[in-house]
Amino acid sequence: MNRLLLLLGFVAALGLSVQAQKELAFINAPSSIAGQIDFVRAGFGGEFTSVISGEGIKTVPAFACNSGPITNGAAISGNIALIDRGNCNFDEKCLNAQIAGAIMVIVMNSNSATLGGPAFAMGVATQAIADQITIPCVMVSFDEGNRIKNAITSGEKVTFSIGLFPDQNVDLRINNLEKIAHAPAGTVPLSQIKTAADFDVLVAALPTNDGYQEATNVKAKATITHVPSGTEVFNSTSTDTINILPDSTTGILIAEYPFVSNNKGLGQYKIDYSVSSDSTEKIIKDNIATSSFYVTKSAYSKARWNMAANEPLVTTYFGPSAANRTGFLEMLSPYRLNNGQGYSIDSLVFRVLVSSPSTLAGVTMEGYIYRWDDVNQDGEATNDEMMIAAAGTYTFPSGTTASSGLVRMNLENFSGLEPHYIIPENEGLYVAAIRYVGDAPMFFPFDFGIDYGINFQIREAAQALDWDAYPYLQTTLTPAGVVSFEEAGLFNDSGLEPYMGYSGAFWGALATGMIMSEQVVSNKDLLTDADVQVQLSPNPATTELVAKIKLAQPTTSMVYHIIDINGRLITQFNDKSGQEYVSKFDVSELPAGQYILKVQTDKGFQKANFTVVK
Repeated sequence: MNRLLLLLGFVAALGLSVQAQKELAFINAPSSIAGQIDFVRAGFGGEFTSVISGEGIKTVPAFACNSGPITNGAAISGNIALIDRGNCNFDEKCLNAQIAGAIMVIVMNSNSATLGGPAFAMGVATQAIADQITIPCVMVSFDEGNRIKNAITSGEKVTFSIGLFPDQNVDLRINNLEKIAHAPAGTVPLSQIKTAADFDVLVAALPTNDGYQEATNVKAKATITHVPSGTEVFNSTSTDTINILPDSTTGILIAEYPFVSNNKGLGQYKIDYSVSSDSTEKIIKDNIATSSFYVTKSAYSKARWNMAANEPLVTTYFGPSAANRTGFLEMLSPYRLNNGQGYSIDSLVFRVLVSSPSTLAGVTMEGYIYRWDDVNQDGEATNDEMMIAAAGTYTFPSGTTASSGLVRMNLENFSGLEPHYIIPENEGLYVAAIRYVGDAPMFFPFDFGIDYGINFQIREAAQALDWDAYPYLQTTLTPAGVVSFEEAGLFNDSGLEPYMGYSGAFWGALATGMIMSEQVVSNKDLLTDADVQVQLSPNPATTELVAKIKLAQPTTSMVYHIIDINGRLITQFNDKSGQEYVSKFDVSELPAGQYILKVQTDKGFQKANFTVVK
């Protein structure tokens, strides 16, 4: 089951978040915003060798792109350039600031409602540009950037000290990512939580002591708050006596949060962590961390949820570097649906991005729900044990000019007559997959506000690993059958080293949403055998398929859809009104494989499977 492997040559389109030891940032003035601030260093540019101090100057224009060159170079020269995120790549912005004479760059993140808000490590878009950047480049959060910009707008002079600060006696550190445990999913439907085991929230921290003296009596505390009501539903402090040696890390299990017996229903739940010791620390901002999860009516995702837009929260994108594109990319999200029986899987929702200057015009995305049938009961999911339960496609309009876009993809049922796939059992393993086949420089969405590395370690230590412990799996191998599941795994590219966590892998969450609902089938939507009789011959077919159709009542319209196993509409035919039909379809040009003939009348539809052989 261990998939800590993977394919090299992956790059970040927008970057990810890391925190280096002893690299700190302080606002020195004005006093109204003075104090330590969080930042994340870019994956390019110079490293800190000392403390850099200077005034922060906003670039004009604010985005500092090639399309709008910096016009206040004299003010920027010798100071710290403040740049807004957006409109062009990070390395382009930073090189322009360096050319203007900046001693370092602070990029301020975008709107927290659409892009997550927190700082992350800016990635390389163009290596030739990034290689020219020698000054340090960092990002601060949307909220921190607003505080800085508001102070400047009000006439204040904002000064910074950023860089390597001397070691402290005791300096405990956690962060929002790999140093704390997160909920088992960023977003979960309330209907799928009926017992404690269904949503087992283990609250734990993994503090590091960056100081040069032992930290004694270290405690970790966590509270969980239901954000909509403001109600605290959990508050616990570790009880074990823990000492942490210098430059060492120790895991602290706080408690298990009993969600089933102590929750406030739908909405966001915020987990606030803090660590402390017997020592008084000078630097305490990195002693706190935050995670969150969302309980919804129908959405399931490893990522957190953007409640305002009703879609998974995206903080970054990943895709193959140009040298490693194979023309095929598939991302997989495994889910164990303990209470899935009787619910339907209706659709997938996700974002995609292509690197500039490409656009999404005409780009087709594919979506799948795979069901694992563990035939030999060995716990190892093999390619031949994965079946397509549902599938769909979405093609961006030819006039699309954007390089990023949202996909809400309806899924066609591949395992029954109902419009959407009905889950037949509890405790089944299902995989939500998004796939791209083509040559566009495609990047898939991730939420790196969550790092599932510590969660995986806890389950691994307890010998309780399951496929749903993985935040994603990915493959660039075109499958010989349904899916290349055996070959899929986590990113561990050395080129992404700043983003790696436990076991050298990337543990961020794939930001794909799987939409479920209680099954309701209307008689108008689904025709029964009493309503329509469909006979296909020959089946398997080689060159021609004949469909004999007899309706219980006449129809004013008849439409035939031929759909392939990938959920793509191959062709569509309209027929005249009537009650009995003998329709012939030329299948000689279809590749060998499984297909669906969907018969649509004015009263509903019926589906029949057929096979093409060569």
